[in-house]
Amino acid sequence: MHTHSLLLHGGEHLGLFHGVVWTDSDAASLECTKHKISELLGACYQLAEGHCGGNRKQTDELVDRLIDNWQRTGTVE
Repeated sequence: MHTHSLLLHGGEHLGLFHGVVWTDSDAASLECTKHKISELLGACYQLAEGHCGGNRKQTDELVDRLIDNWQRTGTVE
């Protein structure tokens, strides 16, 4: 099992949306770090899009609100 990984589940029957795995050495490379962050954001966007029924405007607003909350408070309320 990987020490650092994130699997996002959702949709019908809790299907796997995306899996992201990273290692300690990934943090040493800025390009690798940027790639992993991009993967994480893409996976989170897919979940939000499913929650909003595919409505792009609502998805964008939800993701923006969650990111803003996290930046201000460290949580995604």
